[in-house]
Amino acid sequence: MKVIGGSLKGRNLLFLKNKNVRPTRDMVREAIFDVLRGRVENEKVLDLFAGTGAVGIEALSQGAGEAVFVEPDLEAYRVIKSNLESLGISGRCRVIRGNAEKVIFSLRDGAFGLVIADPPYGYASKKAESLLSSLVALNIVRSGGMAVFEHKEKNGLQVPPGMHLHREKKYGKTVVSYFFRD
Repeated sequence: MKVIGGSLKGRNLLFLKNKNVRPTRDMVREAIFDVLRGRVENEKVLDLFAGTGAVGIEALSQGAGEAVFVEPDLEAYRVIKSNLESLGISGRCRVIRGNAEKVIFSLRDGAFGLVIADPPYGYASKKAESLLSSLVALNIVRSGGMAVFEHKEKNGLQVPPGMHLHREKKYGKTVVSYFFRD
């Protein structure tokens, strides 16, 4: 697995062979950052269910100012830290091991310009909708910021008050939904 664009393009990333962690495929990462082109520079990024950190690292590579990674799996948490250190970008990052639904309360008023969430496929759509609503209620996504959610095709997400759906794109069984914060 490699960084696909920006200043770190082509650099290798460690990844896991762990059934609990499903890295975002290169094709999907590339598509996400094509949509986000021009919206990442200098932003504060929150990568929820970060896995190997590939999506947040991609944001940093493409100009994000700083990133916070949240991952519950210990092995994945260690891989994120190793990836950040090997790329020399750990000074611009914070890695938190914990449950996304609980950790976001400590990030209240974080004013992130970009929040990316790639929950496990078994993650219920109602939980994802609740998480998305919390991102607005806790002022984690700043006004004018974006939340990008990867989910299974059958798990359509309802748009919470305070956000609007900008775009939804399907890649095989994966759907990526892009929400703007009003």
